[in-house]
Parts: sequence; structure tokens; C-alpha cells
Amino acid sequence: MRLTHRLYIVAILSIAALASTTAFATPAALARAPIPQDTASVHFAAIQIQTFDGQILQGHLATPKQVPPPYPAVLMLVGSGAGNRYEDVSEYVTADGKVALLLQPIEQALLDRGIAVMAYDKRGVSAVDTSFLTSTVNWTVFKSATAENLAADAVSAFDVLATQPQIDSTRVSVLGHSEGTILALKLMERRAPAVNGLFMMGLLTRSMRDIFIYQGLQNPLRYFYALDADGDGYLTEAEYNTAATADPILGYIMGGWKNFKGIDLTGDGRVSLQEHAYALEKNTRDFFALLNDQAKPWPEKSIPREWF
Repeated sequence: MRLTHRLYIVAILSIAALASTTAFATPAALARAPIPQDTASVHFAAIQIQTFDGQILQGHLATPKQVPPPYPAVLMLVGSGAGNRYEDVSEYVTADGKVALLLQPIEQALLDRGIAVMAYDKRGVSAVDTSFLTSTVNWTVFKSATAENLAADAVSAFDVLATQPQIDSTRVSVLGHSEGTILALKLMERRAPAVNGLFMMGLLTRSMRDIFIYQGLQNPLRYFYALDADGDGYLTEAEYNTAATADPILGYIMGGWKNFKGIDLTGDGRVSLQEHAYALEKNTRDFFALLNDQAKPWPEKSIPREWF
């Protein structure tokens, strides 16, 4: 890839997966995907993207009313998981404990500066309504959201945006978050020099294996100390319940005391730091074993094995 284009690195914080509120969606529901409502300063137009394998991705093109076309434009690429075009995330992963749309404020900031924005839902994903706070997922379709297919979808979306009559095709940039940073780089490789610039948020700077060891082993191990109130190296149900009540997000992350009961190998009603570490290490080993063994069934409602 030629690095002759402008590269903007906005943040270097890896968020490989964020929780979204999802349910099952039918193909008919996807065809009725909502778009945001017009405002005094922004016009929203529905956009459909035809993929190489016959999927139809739903999206929108937002254009500012305060300036005339042609507009510079930004294509937004969301992070991993079955999230919609604005990357809807649950209240359990936000600082204020409220459901949020991570990319909507960025879209508005760009529009305020006279820049058009295109956003689209991943294959199999659709928002329930124009609030975009809840998504539905057709898991049969989402199983095709492999790394290569998502990259190809991003390229198709870029081509659609660059050919819109009100867009200045020489000033089309790409903004990616987390997984979207990987897709942005793949898009740049395939469409340089047409890509005017890259905006990278949550840029992945380590291997996928290192990221999942951190997220599945190293980081959860640190939570033990937050739960172990008396610092004796053992966690009791009372300690867990007190900590989870005080910090519901921590309780959500850890999944309830029932998960700890299953790793109490000594049967004394407590979980030691060593027992917790052993369980996390085993889960991490089991995950990589499952990932690398094509003969083993993969969970139906999850990111496809080929995504990794």
C-alpha cells in the first residue's frame, strides 16, 4: 500500500468487540431498514449496497443543507460484532451506563463542517427503528460476515459513495473504528489512490491472538482484585454480590456468581485467585482449540470462525 495519503490516527485503544442489543431479523425486516429523519440542517437519503455475493446492505447518505454540493465525504466503518451503522452498544460498556451510538456524534460533527457521511449496516443487521438504539440480526446471513466478505462490503460501499452525483469523488475519506480500522486499511489497499484519507479510531496494533489473550485472560484476571474486598486472595459469594451491586457493569462483565461456583475446584465455597486464573487460562486454550479445529461446531449466534 502506498503511504502517500493522509493518515489520521485519532486513538490507539483496542476495542475488539462491543455488546449490542440484538434479536432475530427476517430478510423482509432488513428490506425495511430505517434511516434517520431529516433535520433543519441535514438531509438523509436511503442507500442500498449490492455485495459481490448477492446481499443487500442498507445504509444512508447524510448531506449538509448549509452548503451546496459537491461535498467531501466520509464513509464510516463500525467495529466488530453484530452492530448497526451507528455501532449501537449496550449500557454495560458505556461510561454513563446508558445505551449509546458510538458513531452518530461523529457523523454530526462532520456534517456541521460541511462534510457528507455515508453509513451502512453490516450484512444481516438492521436497526429496529429510527433511534438506532436496538438492532435485529438475521444470524443466517451474519454467518457470512467473514473477514474477507466484510472487506469486500467496505469496498462496495466506498464505490457507491464515490459515484453519488452530489459527492466530490476526489475527496472521499474513510473512518474506521476497531474492526473498521482493519477494513479501512484493506479498502485503501484496493482503492488507492481514490481514498483521500483514513481516520483510525481504536486502531488494532497487536495480533488477534494477543488481543484475545488480553481480553479473555489478562484483563479479566484483574477484575478479581476489584471483587476481593478484604484482599485475602479468596472470593466469596457475599463479596461478589456486594461488588456487583455497587458496580452493575462489573457484575455484567463477570456474568454472575454462578460462573464462579463452577470454578471452585476445592469445593470450599470460595474461589481463589489461582482457581480463577486456571479457569481463564483453560477458557482461552479451549477457544483457540475450537478456532483452529474446523471439525468442531461453531456457535450459531456469534462472529463467524472465518472472521478471525
